[in-house]
Amino acid sequence: MWQVWLVSPRIVDRRKGERRSRQVALTSAGERRQNSDRRTSTLGRASVLPPSFAAGWLCFESSAGEKRRLYPVPENWDELGDDQLWNLSRKAREVTVRQLI
Repeated sequence: MWQVWLVSPRIVDRRKGERRSRQVALTSAGERRQNSDRRTSTLGRASVLPPSFAAGWLCFESSAGEKRRLYPVPENWDELGDDQLWNLSRKAREVTVRQLI
């Protein structure tokens, strides 16, 4: 048994503005860095998704927990029959599921 759904990525920027942009008074230990803070960026955060995923992808998941991704998303995929969806799932790339501890 398989389920399939469309995944549409959103750009979520958790950080608004630059990190460490405020000047903070030094402690008695002093500042050891010679260069500017490398975590400060004026470019903003780059997307972690490859460009090929920007328009979204289909996610296939089996009852056994296997997951696959298909991109680009075929037009009218949600109108396809079970056999056609099965064929698409076989073309999809397997996804390794990472477990967080």
